[in-house]
Amino acid sequence: MITPKARFLQRMKAAGFRSVDFLILALFFGYIAFMVAQLSGEVSFEKGILLAILSYYMLRIFYEFTFNRANVPTMATGFFEIKKIAELIKADFKAKNKPDYNVLDCGSGKGQMTRTIARAVPAAQVLGLEMATLPYRQSQFFKKVMGFKNIDYQQQDFFAHDCRNVDAVVIFLNGRMTELLGEKLYNELKMGALVITNEFELKGRWPAPEAITMYTPFKGNLFVYRR
Repeated sequence: MITPKARFLQRMKAAGFRSVDFLILALFFGYIAFMVAQLSGEVSFEKGILLAILSYYMLRIFYEFTFNRANVPTMATGFFEIKKIAELIKADFKAKNKPDYNVLDCGSGKGQMTRTIARAVPAAQVLGLEMATLPYRQSQFFKKVMGFKNIDYQQQDFFAHDCRNVDAVVIFLNGRMTELLGEKLYNELKMGALVITNEFELKGRWPAPEAITMYTPFKGNLFVYRR
């Protein structure tokens, strides 16, 4: 006989929740209790600022793991994931040994990923596509301030972009959009092109990927494909 607890866990697992998600939700509710305790007494200006900052990030994490699970992530790829992706692209660049190496970041946000790749592979041309106006302008600002010459940004729908000359693609989108974009990439990318997705697989006609588990505070997976 299945217990109510086991039935609840089965439903949560079917909805896509992982063990780490339960931990995050537990931490979130624990933080709410901490906030209530802190605000019940006298709160200094410095403590208020610190609590506001912590609350902002806790709410962002909670939003990503609840209401935004099926939508495009609003949080950027983690530091260790970015570093690993840059290493994979650098190795691919060296293996192909070609003068015109093009990297595409679909949903480049503020440009953290593109800047790391551009720094790791100075000879590559990196393009970030971002539809949201604010992160797009932020990426343009950081590019100008930091003086990157091998990065370009476009405020464009990545489904409308011509991918035939791309050598490596980076994707951090929701599951459904990743699958749809995977179909486009399968049809357009040249043979040997590298595709790296964060958290969600391409599926469809793509072969089984190389899965790389990232043992970070928010454990996740990178999936590596070859066209």
